[in-house]
Amino acid sequence: MVKSEFELYHEDEMLAVPTNRINTTLGSPTEQMMRVFDKFLYDDIKDSETMEQITALDNMQGGQLDDYGDDWGLDRMGKSDDLYRFLLKLRSISRTSQGTPNEIIRIIAATFDVDPHEFQVSNDYRIKDDGTSVGKPFQVSVRNLPLDEIEHPEIVSEFMKELQNSLVLGVTLSKVSLVTNIHVTSYISTCTQVNEELTIIGN
Repeated sequence: MVKSEFELYHEDEMLAVPTNRINTTLGSPTEQMMRVFDKFLYDDIKDSETMEQITALDNMQGGQLDDYGDDWGLDRMGKSDDLYRFLLKLRSISRTSQGTPNEIIRIIAATFDVDPHEFQVSNDYRIKDDGTSVGKPFQVSVRNLPLDEIEHPEIVSEFMKELQNSLVLGVTLSKVSLVTNIHVTSYISTCTQVNEELTIIGN
């Protein structure tokens, strides 16, 4: 007979109890008492997991997304659930940033679900070995961001705007280069709407 999730949970809890001559075998008074407590805790855990799933942004649809968007000040404006959910995810992640390079990496990796080792975030301003400097201070670049597929052109411009907003005051985003399969010409009008330079490298 296959054991239920609760039975497996209860067994683990029982095994975690130090014996010290306490009878915890199935049907013993101690086991029966712990079963009552374990059932209460198990049900509480499952309820918490269910609530977490219901309120997770990835699972929201329709009116739930609209309410979440109101909290973040982002109107739907006729966008589909998929696009609106992505933009909300991007905004909620970027607005909690501390503005450090590591935070920028976290935002990009979480937003596009990519390995943080697959792209680079760097300061434009560098001092060379001979003492001279290259690049402008207080500017950062994102290079070689792998995006295999972009279904909505608006994602590119909104991503750059939110990424700029996530930087500390005085620091600007100078360049984002994407490694992607998208058709470059279909994004030119969108990309020129933002101040930062966007370089797209086609495969």
